[in-house]
Amino acid sequence: MKLTKLLAIIATSLISLCAFAAGEKIVVSSISGDGTATVSVNGEVMEVYGEETITEGSTVKTDAKTTVRIVFSNGTVVTVAPGSEVVLTSFSQTGTVPPDAHTLSSEPAGTNSTLAIQVKSGTVGVSANLNEGSKIDVSTPAGAVTSTQPATFTVSVDGAAATTKVAEGTVVTTTATGGVATPVTAGEKSVARQGSTETITAKMTATETATTKSEAGSTGLAPAPAQSAPAISTPPSTADIAGDNPAHISPNSPEN
Repeated sequence: MKLTKLLAIIATSLISLCAFAAGEKIVVSSISGDGTATVSVNGEVMEVYGEETITEGSTVKTDAKTTVRIVFSNGTVVTVAPGSEVVLTSFSQTGTVPPDAHTLSSEPAGTNSTLAIQVKSGTVGVSANLNEGSKIDVSTPAGAVTSTQPATFTVSVDGAAATTKVAEGTVVTTTATGGVATPVTAGEKSVARQGSTETITAKMTATETATTKSEAGSTGLAPAPAQSAPAISTPPSTADIAGDNPAHISPNSPEN
């Protein structure tokens, strides 16, 4: 087992030489649980044990007993929950990135980054302390979730439905059909469905919000930088996706 782990670390390190040169760094910081997790890139599949450096384009898969924590050199933590498949589509940074940036809890001063993730199945948690000008996009079959400021949230895919839960900060969800954008703020959750222009949002309980924060691996966010809020008008109506919680539905755009 020790030899297997050593070979896996060496293999992933060799694959990642181009990432080191550019300054960006993605590290599988820890694996928890009794199962296995794999990373595949360029047709190569390898089991990971923690401390491996991987690259953009990697697909991370966990079994039903395993959680993977991934850290990026922009201070972002991505947690892949058990039974999930997530693609680290792209990651880039500008500015001078310190060698230990992946150990920081916020984006290094003077840098900006763009991170794109695709959730094919299961749940991914994101905890990010971004600088102004940086962006994270999480795509699902139902649309996308975008963060441009410090935020802690999870995105879950179950068939054609995608659920976003926000514990801290604000994100914007956009439907794949019609491109309807809806802000989701701390303490709220939203559900979008593939082929629909509606995004239903509702308040979360305090317990659900705390659970979301924990699942996303948050240790607390830095104050959000001053940014212009998205110009989105969302007249509320009534819908109920969470018991007695009040909910609202984003405005429909004409069906295609």
